[in-house]
Amino acid sequence: MFNEANAVFRVEMNRTPPEDRGLVVNEFLEAIASIHPSRGRDYIEAAVCLQWATTHIQLQAPESAAEEFDKSAAVFQRFCDDFGIRNKEATPHMQAMAYERLSCIDDPIDKLERTEELAAHMEAVDGTKTGYCLAAAADLSRKYYEVTGMELFRTTYFDVQRRLDTYDQTVSEDICDLVHHHVDLNSVALAGLIDRDKALDWVDDFFKEYPHFDAPVVRALLLRSQASLLRSLRRQDEAGRVDEEAVRLETSSPSVGNWMHARQGYRAPTRRNTTSSVQPDPQHQVQDDDGEETFYWGWSDAIGDQAKMQEKSIQLVLKWLLEDITTGNSALEEFREMTEAALKAIVLPKAVDINELAEERYMRLCAWLGKPPVHQKNRRLFCLVMLRFGRQMHFSDLKLWDLRLSELQSLLELEESLPQIIRDKFPGSKGSWLGQMALTYMAPLDYSADFTSAESGERLSNAQAYNDRALDEYRRNKDLVRVALHQRSGAQICMFMIRRIRQLEQQAASSSNNRGGIVDNGSKKAEYDSAFLSVFAEAEVHDIRNRGISQAEEADEIFSLSELHASSSSGLEGITHRQSITASNANAFTILTAIELLLAAPGEPSDETITKVWQWVQKYKARSLARTIGVRISDPPELVSKIKACPDAARGYEEMRAMEQRIKEAQGMAKFNLRRQLDMYRRTMRETHDLMRQLLDLREAQPFDLSDVARIKAQSGTPIVLVDWFYLPPYFTGDTGRLLLLTVKERSKRHLNIKPTMDVLTTKVGDVIAWQKTYLTPEKFEDMPEENLNTKEARKAFDSMLGGLIAPLARRAKPGELIVLCPSSSLHRLPLHALAIKGYEALIHRNPVVYTHSQSLLRSCFAATDLARPLPARINARFISGIAESESVYHKAGRTSIQTLARRFRTDPMIDRTASKKLFLDAAGQSRLLHLHTHCGWESKDPLDHKVELPMSCAQPKGQRPVESVTAREFFDIQVSPGTHINMIACQGGVMDVQLGDEVMGLVPALMCSGASSTVSTLWRIQDTHGSRFAKVFFDSFLKQSASTDGNTSKAGGSLIVNLAKAMQLAADAMDEMKEAPLYEWAGYVLHGCWQFPLSEQDITSLQTGGM
Repeated sequence: MFNEANAVFRVEMNRTPPEDRGLVVNEFLEAIASIHPSRGRDYIEAAVCLQWATTHIQLQAPESAAEEFDKSAAVFQRFCDDFGIRNKEATPHMQAMAYERLSCIDDPIDKLERTEELAAHMEAVDGTKTGYCLAAAADLSRKYYEVTGMELFRTTYFDVQRRLDTYDQTVSEDICDLVHHHVDLNSVALAGLIDRDKALDWVDDFFKEYPHFDAPVVRALLLRSQASLLRSLRRQDEAGRVDEEAVRLETSSPSVGNWMHARQGYRAPTRRNTTSSVQPDPQHQVQDDDGEETFYWGWSDAIGDQAKMQEKSIQLVLKWLLEDITTGNSALEEFREMTEAALKAIVLPKAVDINELAEERYMRLCAWLGKPPVHQKNRRLFCLVMLRFGRQMHFSDLKLWDLRLSELQSLLELEESLPQIIRDKFPGSKGSWLGQMALTYMAPLDYSADFTSAESGERLSNAQAYNDRALDEYRRNKDLVRVALHQRSGAQICMFMIRRIRQLEQQAASSSNNRGGIVDNGSKKAEYDSAFLSVFAEAEVHDIRNRGISQAEEADEIFSLSELHASSSSGLEGITHRQSITASNANAFTILTAIELLLAAPGEPSDETITKVWQWVQKYKARSLARTIGVRISDPPELVSKIKACPDAARGYEEMRAMEQRIKEAQGMAKFNLRRQLDMYRRTMRETHDLMRQLLDLREAQPFDLSDVARIKAQSGTPIVLVDWFYLPPYFTGDTGRLLLLTVKERSKRHLNIKPTMDVLTTKVGDVIAWQKTYLTPEKFEDMPEENLNTKEARKAFDSMLGGLIAPLARRAKPGELIVLCPSSSLHRLPLHALAIKGYEALIHRNPVVYTHSQSLLRSCFAATDLARPLPARINARFISGIAESESVYHKAGRTSIQTLARRFRTDPMIDRTASKKLFLDAAGQSRLLHLHTHCGWESKDPLDHKVELPMSCAQPKGQRPVESVTAREFFDIQVSPGTHINMIACQGGVMDVQLGDEVMGLVPALMCSGASSTVSTLWRIQDTHGSRFAKVFFDSFLKQSASTDGNTSKAGGSLIVNLAKAMQLAADAMDEMKEAPLYEWAGYVLHGCWQFPLSEQDITSLQTGGM
């Protein structure tokens, strides 16, 4: 009886608008009044009252809902009394009522607490509403986190989601619910940055665990969420493929409406784009849904594709125009004969076709779309948004900034009146449009050198105001990436404001001088001169500068967090994912702006300013490479010993290792929560234990700091000077770029006394490029591009044109101190060690020299060496000739060199068939000293195709070279032994592709990522005889040091340390014996990484008896 009656009632209720359902309820209750209580009348009445109460909730009438809940409870009590039901709280009806009553709680915190309590109770008794309660608790905690920003609510959200995950998989076994709940979780991960990679792993594991799950709508929903995560990590190609699969599912599945979690309000927290449960929108609750979800699906591929979006908008507008004209809308008669091309010309006009008449017709179209019929209200308003959005993009392409501002302003006005369902389709749209307003106000200034006009001042003021409003929106929505983007925009606006103040002050000073008869011929230089700044202007510059730096710091913090958690992978996958998101974030521009702001301070840069510039430079360089190496590197034994000596730190370290092990052993989707727990634990360890902070800094490749200088000095036992070049490109139109040289060295036993120095170099980047084009990459040559380098004139030109690059080192570094050179941008291709310096024909003749891609990477190389230092494995030296036997006539010296060196190290040479690719890769994993003499290929534009050649182990068809290759792509996924040194005597082995942020890619970065502590490579094509000569003198020094008994060779932990920088210096001295040899012959060999190479006692004994 109950089931039949309830089914009839539900049908009638659901087809009646909520505000009219009272009549249906009363009629139904009258109809069942005659049913005898023994046949379940009270039970039916209790159920009706419960459903009527939920309608009052929809109608935003909590007091009426509470009355109906009370009626339902009273009637149900009678039913229980009549039928002898004692534990009524365990019945589905009372559990449902307890869940629904949560809607009547006004206090948000009380509502969350009561919801959590009910969820815990439902879990304990296996209640029928367990999933609903957990979903509601998750939704509430998420919304409260978004409103308050309190981490407690975010932690609660993930905890409840974990329990909900377990419920979906093991209790309800509802895989569709599981997907919906994780789509919601993915949106949280998307905004929070640090969980995106983990969320992607969960999706991958889901498809592996449920390969046959094929509910098309729900699978498409998960794929769309996966694509969003991929796009946020800038893995665009993967996202595109996932979107294609989602489109296929969406278009092939029948329209079934919103059949999952169909009820409105906070009880449906997992539905995609649900309304906030904290403050439901009454308009949304009662309005008619004028279309199916499939209408919005049709836009999935258009949003984000400007051409598709514009085309689809115009086609829909034309369709509706014809419909309305046909039904007799006389106001639209002017559009009766409208074609798609003509409508496009109105909406997206060419610059020459813009006129007042066409704009008036466009405005009439927008006014018509803005007053749609009820049955198409949401569709048409949605299309109006897309139409205006596409038009502002069109004006942006045409650089019609004022027209774009007008469209954006219209969008902002329209946004205030949009129905909630459309706002849900455009999350963050208001912030986006405000941000675009700010950028559009700034756009014309990018092409201007003069900011003194009143219009420029107004544009800057408006840009800052709209940027601040955009930031408020993004903070409210917890959209951290956009917060970072607009904090950077704010810093850039500050830089423009400072330039405007300087120009106005200089203009005023110039005007005063002219009245006094003084002629100013240095206006451009005066813009950087603070002498003419008034006290008020100087204070204003100070305040704006501090604001801009603060904004840049927050932007960098967010971008760094995003890049750090872009991937948990090591090897090639890890670095490509990190470099992709680094390039997309373009945080290099944040750092450039921060440095410009620092240098904008009136007067000469203070020690504090120089230190901060140095710190920003460390953040700039090769972040992705250093982080990928950090993921793979093992914990240094010396640091681990210090940690274990501290009881608190030791417990934290062991617990962290245990958690890492549990993650390795976890299967499938369980990894997500474990990885989140580990992240939280690491943050706690970083905040509470300095030694753990040092370890995590190393693993995460946090920017090199002044405290690291002292540690590396202590580890090496050598006086060192760290040198960074940094290129500041022109910031404003008409400016010229500047090259900075920064140095740091330990001046005392306390690292707090370390003070970086900074010199602005007179050498210009144009000089660097001109020298390279002449001597390294000329357009015309006879035999090889570097043939001009093989002259004494090239060395003279090198010193005269580029000597300024190292000139300050004459006073910054003492003779004999080891210098670590960290180039920037185009300087990576230069043999900086070969430049003449005061009293010496080359820097390397004055100081031992080592190169690094970043000082952070140097720290990682030292850490890799430290792994081998206490008990170094046998070096198991391998000398490999990649020159095929068929080419031995032309490369005899290299093959002979390999055989000679192998004899000196008491090992067999790897040559011809014993030097195949397979045998080489086997040796790479077993040797700590690899010396490779071969050809190197750089034919492809892709630096991952940079390769070394090896002879094939089998005969090849006639006419085909008998060689195979190992590419940088393959080296990234090879693991070599800790403390490994690799010599790569091959043409252009050290040449790299250098992107913005000094993100490097090529063979040397790949070898570093594989675990090598140091490499020797070449900057250009070399002759076979020169490479052989270098190898001989390099290993002469190596073997001499290994046999040293005079105390000049350092020892550590029972192992002897060979100084590779010393070997490089002696090799350069020998090859440039008369100090006038052409650069081509000797200057192309460079050492990257740690200069210390540990030898075991067994190696020392072996080398002393056989190597000399």
